[in-house]
Amino acid sequence: MPMDYMDGKPLRFRHNADGSFTLYSVGENLNDDGGDTSLLSDKEGMRNLWFKKDYVWPAPATLEAVEAYREEAREN
Repeated sequence: MPMDYMDGKPLRFRHNADGSFTLYSVGENLNDDGGDTSLLSDKEGMRNLWFKKDYVWPAPATLEAVEAYREEAREN
């Protein structure tokens, strides 16, 4: 099992109800937030994946994530 460089434990793996899976790191806060990709309270900007509670390995983006990315890009 690949190691999570953030805490030295194995990367987290979760089966989802729809048959897919989520592979993630605990991220900067070192807490296992269950694959939560919401921003840490002291961070801004959706583009930096390490600013989120957990770093989730790429999967198809949700429509909400795509729209948030486009909105941020328009502002910059």
